[in-house]
Amino acid sequence: MKKYNKLFIILFAFIFMSIPVKSHAYNDSTQSESLTFYVWGDATKLTVDPNNTNEIWHNVNSLTTRYPIDISLEECVGYDIKVNGMALRPNSKVTFHVKKLGHDIGIPIEIKNKKTGKVSTQYIRTLNPAINVYTHGIGTGNYYFTKGNYYCQMDENGNINFYGYALEAKDFKPHFIDGNVYYSLITGKGALQVDNVQGQAILLNDKYAMVDKVDFLSPDLGMPTNQKLDVHEFLVVDVGHYIVISYVPKTVTNIPSKVKNHSSFGSRVIAAVVQEIKDGELVFQWDSTEHEELYALSEQNNDFTNSKRYYEDYAHLNSVEIDPNDDNLILSLRNMSTVLKIDRKTGEILWILGGSGDQFGLTQEQKFSAQHFARISKRGTLTVFDNGMVMPQGEPDPFVDEYNTRIVEYKLDEKNKKLLEFKSYSVPGTSSPIMGSAELLDPSTDTFLIGWGGRRAGTPLFSEINFSTNQVIFEVLDKDGNITTGSYRTYKSMYK
Repeated sequence: MKKYNKLFIILFAFIFMSIPVKSHAYNDSTQSESLTFYVWGDATKLTVDPNNTNEIWHNVNSLTTRYPIDISLEECVGYDIKVNGMALRPNSKVTFHVKKLGHDIGIPIEIKNKKTGKVSTQYIRTLNPAINVYTHGIGTGNYYFTKGNYYCQMDENGNINFYGYALEAKDFKPHFIDGNVYYSLITGKGALQVDNVQGQAILLNDKYAMVDKVDFLSPDLGMPTNQKLDVHEFLVVDVGHYIVISYVPKTVTNIPSKVKNHSSFGSRVIAAVVQEIKDGELVFQWDSTEHEELYALSEQNNDFTNSKRYYEDYAHLNSVEIDPNDDNLILSLRNMSTVLKIDRKTGEILWILGGSGDQFGLTQEQKFSAQHFARISKRGTLTVFDNGMVMPQGEPDPFVDEYNTRIVEYKLDEKNKKLLEFKSYSVPGTSSPIMGSAELLDPSTDTFLIGWGGRRAGTPLFSEINFSTNQVIFEVLDKDGNITTGSYRTYKSMYK
């Protein structure tokens, strides 16, 4: 019996060893395999089907024409790979220049199955379809803007020469420090109780690689320890030296009794907080709730009893500017239709422009409403992007109502609090209820670069306009004409 058992075991082993085993050296002709390529450091998975020889296009999150890019491949077996005509071996890379970015311009990846000989050609699309814009006119230099979650650099001919991806990307702009070029942006990390987005500021080098990231500092017991930055503003004084802002939820008891709908038991508000951070240390902080006179300036129809909203965003700080004449700070408070100057050392309010607390005697025509982006111009004036949204009874629908969007310019006698000169620039048929920017490029021709922010459908993303001749020099439009949100701000530099 034992003899038969041994024969049975030998026969079973022979039969088992005779069954063909599928080799992993080559991919079976009916099986798909996932190959992972790294495009300029960004992982992009390409699923390869040896039986599918159709064109397949893949989108990536970041590319540039300004510097060589590299593409690498994880270990794979059974294929010969060529990228842009160059052989790519596993655990190595190929490096080359992309000459132009476009939705229909692809980097070819040729994938040959060694066993079957079948070839699949796939493409890396060089411009993400989410960046769907076209241009009008010829500009000069480079333009910086955001489109959805993408931040972009465009040349004077309307070609995108760099784009990157970040959640809620905002305020992408260049900086020139000690002969070096840097870029900054703010990325979103989620929403608070009101319509503002928390985030983190990032500084990039000239190759678009991150060199620093900046978070809100919470030194006070009255502030949340996990408080984030607000995405509206990030100023770079130097590498390691920044000015940031945050919207901080607080409970306050200092609202004056004369303020409508005040509460004697405490109110929940969003404090507008400015921080100056140097080498990771807080060197200056300004908190709007420490200035009780500002509550009465809000035009947001606030209910400080908190019966309508959990927190009242009574200030809504949306821009900060360092005045080059005295190094003090200029703040734009949208929900007060007010611009302030504050002392950068003491936090004292030096003057108030616009709104119900105006100290410069502005007429109604000279006042702005729900403004953004207060800046000191090249001719020393103060320019403001006036969205023109009037808010006496709270927020109207920003994309239905018409607004008197314009740029306003003030020459101020700050010592005596007098208005010396006033100018206004507008573009018929365009309006922007939220966000936006205005930069005076050429004082001799009143040429402005206008970022239209959360524009109405049909309004450009941004425009460069000579207002002395009313000539549109350069303009970027959105092919998705029904989309009403656009670039938060737009910047320009002559650096190429």
